[in-house]
Amino acid sequence: METNWGKGFTLIELLIIVAVLGILAAGIIVVIDPLAKINSANLAKTET
Repeated sequence: METNWGKGFTLIELLIIVAVLGILAAGIIVVIDPLAKINSANLAKTET
């Protein structure tokens, strides 16, 4: 019986990659969203 090491990803590896990407995306959203609110508040201040 031959083994196919290095010829693909296991399900666990794919799940880990998806989880890491999800964590990174959540972190980016948390950082960007408050900055957008601060910018819109500053813009509203300057328009009044």
